[in-house]
Amino acid sequence: MNTRIDYLYRDAANYKLYGHVVIPGEITEKQIQKIMKFCLPFDGETRQFIPELIGFPVLKFDLPSDDDHPCCEISPKCFSPTEEKPTIKLSEKRLVMKFHAASQTSEMQFYREWVFTGFDPLNPPKCVDEIEPEYEWEYYE
Repeated sequence: MNTRIDYLYRDAANYKLYGHVVIPGEITEKQIQKIMKFCLPFDGETRQFIPELIGFPVLKFDLPSDDDHPCCEISPKCFSPTEEKPTIKLSEKRLVMKFHAASQTSEMQFYREWVFTGFDPLNPPKCVDEIEPEYEWEYYE
């Protein structure tokens, strides 16, 4: 028995793409709980993660837009036993380790701060947007 993991990409305009992977072996409820703990809170049981940090295929629309971001959604209901062949070579134990490692990356730290502080990319903090230049440029006519 293997485990199918479904996940969802939803851009800021609410357009959706669905993806899944199948890992060898059957994941336990305890392992699913650990994975959820390492993801970003989103809505109810739903959490967010960055697929490329785990080794999952990245879900994106063909044309880039201002609505794009790297996070996908996952919940405990997304894990199901299956007879399908594995699509990635990642054991259930290694999968938990990958989610833990991903939770420690600067990308996930950035999105964690964004989620919890309500960071608005259109109004970035002063330290990002209004840095005084170290020297003045001289312009020649």
